[in-house]
Amino acid sequence: MITVNFIRTNNDKVQVEVPEGTTLMEAAKQADLNEIPGDCGGNCSCCTCHVHINNAWVAKVGKVSYNSIEESLIEYEGEFRPGQSKLSCQIKLTNELDGLTVHLIDDELL
Repeated sequence: MITVNFIRTNNDKVQVEVPEGTTLMEAAKQADLNEIPGDCGGNCSCCTCHVHINNAWVAKVGKVSYNSIEESLIEYEGEFRPGQSKLSCQIKLTNELDGLTVHLIDDELL
């Protein structure tokens, strides 16, 4: 099982355990986090699963790929942070990401 820590904008922490291979978006849906509605179902077409990767995890998760569909969607989001912003539907959870911490964006801003 992979443990993921979601940090809400009020600094509350929601921890969830999911099987390896689950996407970060699916983990958020399992935890019933309204900050990640995932309107497109994980098809990288809506940005409603936008998260900020904790600085300590950026190297392991990786940045948004240059000139990718993910980049073309996310770079115009109001809460876009170069290097930290990712679409959670594009992150497959592996053992290397066990303990991952991500910061949620207020669902009112989506």
